[in-house]
Amino acid sequence: MDVTKLDSAKSSLTLDKDMNTDVKTSEISESAQPNAKKRNRRKERSRKKKLSPPANQDDDISGQIQLLSLQHAVPISNGCDTICDVVTSSVNDDMPENKHGGLEINVTSPSKKRSKKKKNVALASIQKLGECNGESKEIPSVPEVLLERSHSPSIDPTNSVKEKPRGRKRNKPALKLGEDGSPTKSNVKGKILADQKASRVEKIPFMHRGKSHDTDQQYFKKISNSSQVNYKQEGIGARRRNNRSFESTLNENKFEDHLQRELVENMMKTQSNVVKGFIRINQRNFREAYINSPDGSRDILIDGVKDRNRALEGDEVVVLILPEGQWKTADGCQRVGKVIHILTPVHHREAVGTLKKMQDNNSRVVLFSPRDSRVPRLQIPMKECPRNPKDWENCLFHARITEWNDVRYATGRLLGDSFGVQGDIEAETRAILLENEIDAAPYEESLKVFFPEPPFVPTESDLKEREDLRDLCIFTIDPLTARDLDDAVSCELLENGNFKVGVHISDVSYFLGEGTPLDREVAKRATTTYLVQRAYHMLPRELTMMCSLLPGEDKLAFSVFWEMTPDAEVVSHYFTRSVIHSCTQLAYEHAQVMIDEPDHQWKEGELPQIHGPWTVEDLKKVVTSLQKLAAIMRKHRFDTGALRVDQTKLMFHLNNSGEPESFSAYVNKESHRLIEEFMLLANMTVATALQRRFPKLAFLRCHDEPQPDMLKKLAETLEKFGIVLDVSSAGSLHASLQRCRSDSTDPRFLALNSLCSRPMVRARYFCASAIEDVQYMRHYALNVPLYTHFTSPIRRYADVMVHRLLCSLLGYSDEPKWNVDHVNNIAATCNKMKFCAKKAGEQSNELFLALWVKKHGCIEEEAVVIDVKDHSFDAIICSTGSNIRVYTDKLAASVEFKNDFVPQLVIVWGIDGTSQNSAQIVTMFSVVRVALRISNTNLLKLEASLIPPNAQH
Repeated sequence: MDVTKLDSAKSSLTLDKDMNTDVKTSEISESAQPNAKKRNRRKERSRKKKLSPPANQDDDISGQIQLLSLQHAVPISNGCDTICDVVTSSVNDDMPENKHGGLEINVTSPSKKRSKKKKNVALASIQKLGECNGESKEIPSVPEVLLERSHSPSIDPTNSVKEKPRGRKRNKPALKLGEDGSPTKSNVKGKILADQKASRVEKIPFMHRGKSHDTDQQYFKKISNSSQVNYKQEGIGARRRNNRSFESTLNENKFEDHLQRELVENMMKTQSNVVKGFIRINQRNFREAYINSPDGSRDILIDGVKDRNRALEGDEVVVLILPEGQWKTADGCQRVGKVIHILTPVHHREAVGTLKKMQDNNSRVVLFSPRDSRVPRLQIPMKECPRNPKDWENCLFHARITEWNDVRYATGRLLGDSFGVQGDIEAETRAILLENEIDAAPYEESLKVFFPEPPFVPTESDLKEREDLRDLCIFTIDPLTARDLDDAVSCELLENGNFKVGVHISDVSYFLGEGTPLDREVAKRATTTYLVQRAYHMLPRELTMMCSLLPGEDKLAFSVFWEMTPDAEVVSHYFTRSVIHSCTQLAYEHAQVMIDEPDHQWKEGELPQIHGPWTVEDLKKVVTSLQKLAAIMRKHRFDTGALRVDQTKLMFHLNNSGEPESFSAYVNKESHRLIEEFMLLANMTVATALQRRFPKLAFLRCHDEPQPDMLKKLAETLEKFGIVLDVSSAGSLHASLQRCRSDSTDPRFLALNSLCSRPMVRARYFCASAIEDVQYMRHYALNVPLYTHFTSPIRRYADVMVHRLLCSLLGYSDEPKWNVDHVNNIAATCNKMKFCAKKAGEQSNELFLALWVKKHGCIEEEAVVIDVKDHSFDAIICSTGSNIRVYTDKLAASVEFKNDFVPQLVIVWGIDGTSQNSAQIVTMFSVVRVALRISNTNLLKLEASLIPPNAQH
């Protein structure tokens, strides 16, 4: 500092023994001056100065002191505000400027007078410091440190910086200096000192409260005895480190901002390390998420919730692939990325869970713990929750995420009161529906005006331009209890020896007018959901029954006819709108008996009622003819490259109370395959016709090839077990599986099917214009170029879209005036809801299986191992097809994990009553016995423990 400036600063102050008297006189003159308006204007000017620090912070010492007092001042009890302000500013510079996680930083003093006094005291202290070091001696460290410490960003008035409310003004006495240059307290009132100390404690960030500090004189002497100001006083470094640690914690728990959509779309075009995809979150480890790699290589890993950046299961996201140094190399090279934008938030941001108190006993919020671990925990305002925490116990609540800024918790609100207790069938069913976005509410009465009142009897106008098939032997083959009968079949022998085969599908689009409020609501639901105890229909119940092809009633239909040779070769085909009269409703069991025992003598009551002139013999003739054709068609399909991977499906028998009495695995027999073959043929025939007529708007369904990296890795793993898997095509994979099939009940074949299903991707609906290259419209598993869904319009909205296009193709209506975005949106909704309905059905099976185990206690089952880890293994329960994880940490045996050639667990059991041991090796395809029981923490979750091989059955 220039000596002249220092002298000038000194001469501007009168530091003598009557300093306190001068201050009091100045205060009296100030208080006698202005009226209220002038005082308010001064306050406003002072406030603006505090929020907008001087642009040039290096002008002179007084400017630096003023800036520091405005931005960084923390008054302390000794009155030496400036010296302590400089030291304290080194701590506050590392603190965030706004409010984070409850940390409040008071940037300025609210009182103009206090600021002026603080400035005067600061100048006095600097002057005295100069005297202590000699008048002609420069003090370089003061301006240097001020320059270094005061370069914090200017305060944005829009930031949520919380100031202390303005209180009663309190005049501060100036510091009186003794003759020896040291500060004295002789004329400082004890009350003022106490007020200043309290003010200091109140303004210091909470993390620094309670720390010991030097007394006023001790602190001043430490600085006065040095020719330079030492800013590394004891405790300051630790405080700065604590600040940085706290700020680092804040940053770790804060998400990055999403980039703008326009920017990420441009980045995807110009940068190869920016890709998009649908995110999948590991159910067992929510910190791991993945998206498919666009080039078909190994999935891209998103490691940690922070890098997932608020994306939830199923969301379409844009991911930035991180530098190669951050990739995972533990199990081969895996690229790692982070989410920078959410293109489409597919997840509904809702969850089902339970309430509990916060761990810190925060009385303002309650912790909502979702049952789906992939959804973040929520902080719910206490005012939305039942007042008595005992009312929360074992109760299920429905909540929605309203904001998610903290990695650890999201903010949410409850959607209504508790809807039941855990373990109750109806409450658990409600939870399944809510978690999977299934709208189970009955249709409003106002929507029922958009279809005819039941019972519906077709009139002449309804039959106009329809082919009358009421004199044809047509019937349905469905599950025994089915009521939504979409499809019926017919078959008659032609004079030339060929067969005329017909598939007749309910004409739902005739009743469901496009664009009506009812149509929009049906499109949202998109599919019927089948749970164990009931079905939740896509259509209103009255319309479902009106469209259902029930026997003995005239029904409107869309029909597809083929002329086929006895070798199942298609000669020709045509489509028509029709009216049919189904003669009976056969179950799969009835059709199977006709196939297995053609000469079976049916007794009265064994078959459902047969309407019209038809007899059992007529039905048998149709069934056996269709079966012969279907068997040839099926063989041809698989010979030409189709693939089928079977999964176990459970069927439950319920008692009158709706509880499970027993269960069995669903067996796919010839009668099922008969219907399957002709439905596939109808769908493929319609798809080809629509793509030819509507190349831009055709509503189709494709199945992409499996993830090649996963499939290749699976083949390499299986080769170590002597299983050769040709993964070059769907057909070669199917042939490989069939070579390994010795018995359909073979546990190892069950495991192999499960392993092969993992690399598969889900089939999806799409608008034809969304895919430019026709080869990407293929259906991998069926090995056909074009496919769609036409045969189930009562339970799938996708089929309704197809019917409308087919109706236009046949000239019954004008060409739909759809735009591509509309069709794409419908396809996206159908894809989402089809998957949600599938998950809901699987969860319903798990629910009733858990209830059955709970009812019967611990049960023993055979399981086959499909994956081995260091402390556990995954297995499939052979009787149910359920996947379960078995932990080995708490076994009464020694367990060693080895991964020399293939992963395996070596378990050494002690033999009861002897000193001998029995060794068990668990690896992939090992068949083990496990004990199933209900979890102690989740009433409807199964747990399994390994049973020693030498234990008695």
